[in-house]
Amino acid sequence: MRAHESASLVNALELVLAQPSALRVLDTRRSSSWQRMCAKTSPNLVWSGWIREAVAANRLRRVVRGLFLNRLITPPPQLCEAAVCYGRAR
Repeated sequence: MRAHESASLVNALELVLAQPSALRVLDTRRSSSWQRMCAKTSPNLVWSGWIREAVAANRLRRVVRGLFLNRLITPPPQLCEAAVCYGRAR
């Protein structure tokens, strides 16, 4: 995959995550919604690398391993929302 193709796929993913209907809490290990979104944008993109970059740029906030707050939406999600999601997954 070329660099410009990868960048456009990342931009497409971030546009999806910025929509009001986007997931507020991302559970990358268990969420079928997350997996469907990844498959739609690009199965070839290295998602772990994008997640690291998104955390560094404050687009995602890491809560625990595999659980992130989506900081691209307004209003941004709160930690209590992640607690509810994490509690359901256990």
